[in-house]
Amino acid sequence: METKKPSFEQLPELVQALGERIGALEERICSTHMPAEEELPMSVEACAEFLSNIEGKTVRPPAIYNRVACHKLPFRKNGSKLYFYRSEILLAIKNSTAIPTPPAIVDQDETRKAIAI
Repeated sequence: METKKPSFEQLPELVQALGERIGALEERICSTHMPAEEELPMSVEACAEFLSNIEGKTVRPPAIYNRVACHKLPFRKNGSKLYFYRSEILLAIKNSTAIPTPPAIVDQDETRKAIAI
């Protein structure tokens, strides 16, 4: 695809058009995403339902408490109540990585000795 270089006289018009397009994109982003400070917290039950929808399997409240105890879910605590934010859970899922277990290294000579004995 061949691009045509704009002339110096066209630059102000192009900059204005780009500014309008960026403004329209910002409006679309702000209208579709609720800022984190306006996001309402979820209860343990609501978090379980939310994760059930994401994972495609039933997640019950005891599993949420287990994940909190293992530090696998971001949470907030107010007294004895736990609260969760959708954005934080999605970010934790996005940033999580599965660490594969390395295969066991077996020394062939040791295996032969153990068999021979």
